[in-house]
Amino acid sequence: MLTANCMQVNTGMVDYLPTGRVNWSNRTLMENSRYGTKQELRVARQLRGHGAKVAVSPGSRGAADLKASFPSGRSWNVQVKSSRSGMPASPTAKELGRLKISASRSGATPVVAKVTPKDISYRSARSGKTLKP
Repeated sequence: MLTANCMQVNTGMVDYLPTGRVNWSNRTLMENSRYGTKQELRVARQLRGHGAKVAVSPGSRGAADLKASFPSGRSWNVQVKSSRSGMPASPTAKELGRLKISASRSGATPVVAKVTPKDISYRSARSGKTLKP
């Protein structure tokens, strides 16, 4: 397809523009969003299985996707990263900064949960140490 400013190559779900930018279709964004929400709920379910009370951030608008409070008194602010295949991406420096600040304000531990189809792992956003719920 030829436009006034640039040529666009349509490959189905993703449009590659000459600028190097990717134009994702609305359908792909919705599917990715739905997948991410499913994985957040999966993490919440697992944390609840360990006795935590879990609040899910509506629409993932806050720094943390989940806030978990354990019977022991400790609490986690959790950023969930997921992948359909392979290892999920790490949070950006900006996401980590926001997570750490929000956790400090609420007296919680900032945690990154990495979700693969087979496993969920938890790491401290401050030290990188593996955590167990």
